[in-house]
Amino acid sequence: LGGRAKTGCSRTSAPEETLPSTVSDVRLILVPGMGVDDRVFAPQRAAFPAMEVASWIEPEKSESLAHYAERLAASLPASNSPTVVGGLSMGGMLALEMARHLNARAVVQIASCDHPDAVMPLLTMSEPIGQRASTGMLSLGKRVAALFVGRGGVPKEHRRLVQEMLRDMSIDFIRWAGFAVTHWAGLANPGVPVHHIHGTKDWVIPISRLRTPPTRIVQGGAHVLNMSHEREVNEFLAMVLSEAGAPAPASDGDEGTP
Repeated sequence: LGGRAKTGCSRTSAPEETLPSTVSDVRLILVPGMGVDDRVFAPQRAAFPAMEVASWIEPEKSESLAHYAERLAASLPASNSPTVVGGLSMGGMLALEMARHLNARAVVQIASCDHPDAVMPLLTMSEPIGQRASTGMLSLGKRVAALFVGRGGVPKEHRRLVQEMLRDMSIDFIRWAGFAVTHWAGLANPGVPVHHIHGTKDWVIPISRLRTPPTRIVQGGAHVLNMSHEREVNEFLAMVLSEAGAPAPASDGDEGTP
């Protein structure tokens, strides 16, 4: 699946929950998908109270996805904490590119991919039309899209929220995002482990088109997977954070050290 362009990140304000130290000590940064903003991760707020969500920044003219990801990473507060960066849909693509700029230990992709070939062809083929279409025509397209996005198991209250975010999104941002995704070279190996969770009923990025099989497949999962199957996604995130926070195995030279 851009939204309102802002600087920096938003932090959750949900009540603190008790998490294992290997989870709570790891910095979790999530990036929304095209057409949505930080509100899309509402189902994750209670489970991960320290979670940060990257806020959209204004794209430069004809800016590549990789360069935007570098600037988005730079807009986040500096930290020495072990970091996991992830994202939904286009946010997962950005997370792959952001990982090296954040010195991340792992990447989490939610309903995402590592190459634009995985996106439904109808969407990528319509991108040139979107670049030439009038603002009025694209605004009408937003309203039509709002009727379909979020269907497929997403609870009604979450579906209304997705529709609201779609109405709020910037036409200029969506034009750039369509261009950036379709012209992205892809990135299969960001240099750190990639953990990918994907649903079988994702019509935007069909699971059958993925170049790299996902780590976990969710039966009946929609494109807005973190909303349609929040328990599965939250458990997956907790697993990745736990692995990222685990101490590195001792080297041979460390054996016998008191």
